[in-house]
Amino acid sequence: MGSVNSEFFTVLFTDVVESAAYWEHEAQMMAEAVVEYDALIEEALAAHGDGTAVRPRGEGDGRFLVFHHASSAVAMALATARRLAVTRWPTIRPFAVRMALLTGTAARRQGDYYGPDVNRAARLRGVAHGGQVLLSRSTVQATEGSLPALTSVRDLGLHRLKDLSAAERIFQLVHPDLPHDFPRLDTLDMRRHNLPVAVSQLVGRVEELAEVTGLLAQARCLALVGPAGCGKTRLAFQAAADAIERYPDGVWQLDADPTVDAEAIARVAGLQTVEDLVKQKVLIVLDGCERAQRAAAELCDRLLQVGPHLTSVIG
Repeated sequence: MGSVNSEFFTVLFTDVVESAAYWEHEAQMMAEAVVEYDALIEEALAAHGDGTAVRPRGEGDGRFLVFHHASSAVAMALATARRLAVTRWPTIRPFAVRMALLTGTAARRQGDYYGPDVNRAARLRGVAHGGQVLLSRSTVQATEGSLPALTSVRDLGLHRLKDLSAAERIFQLVHPDLPHDFPRLDTLDMRRHNLPVAVSQLVGRVEELAEVTGLLAQARCLALVGPAGCGKTRLAFQAAADAIERYPDGVWQLDADPTVDAEAIARVAGLQTVEDLVKQKVLIVLDGCERAQRAAAELCDRLLQVGPHLTSVIG
């Protein structure tokens, strides 16, 4: 095993918005655009020598860059965004890149970086719009008084990201050469749900989370089985948060006990009767089912019959 070192860093994540659609409908033009995009990133990185490109993580067009100084990371993000804004791309539709910066700590192992702050930076990028550059509060604090000329930040307020931890104060990088008017950030605050704020980060469950998220896309009822205290609840909540875009009518969590019925779930979802679930595309997370297994099974059976677009996770 390689050695592990903890480092203070600023991470810069970039990716192409809705790149899957480009690859499906404009594959050749997208291939050309990505070559130009990669070259642009490499040129900007070379001009800001403090940064390092971390090896690809299978994200395709996503880039993961690490800097020892937050000011260098912001300068590179600005330079890159300005170039992107004036580049004429070969694609038919606008080629939009989003970026996010976060300053924190991470464990470094064999040239890669791991830890909650890396994950949170990726979450931050995930809520940005094409052409938008977002900064965490930690990065804004680390660059106070050292922003590039004509550059400022706009406070976008507190937002909950999909990691379910406490809200993050998010800022937007502002410069005369950059787009400045964007829709509201697509964070958990914009979605219908009652998922709780987690008391800690989900650490070391990457494979399990990916498996649960994948199964959710295939099955209408998914049971997480294991002894009490093994982390079923935390895993279920995180998988639900990750899948929230697929459920426009909401993601709702209830504690399972013998008294919980379908009508109670309908009320939590803001509906009058359980029959109102028929047209709803919702995800229900039943927690603590080991305490009421029979009741939970009967409840899920009724829900799945009433709501053809409803999905349940039981734990």
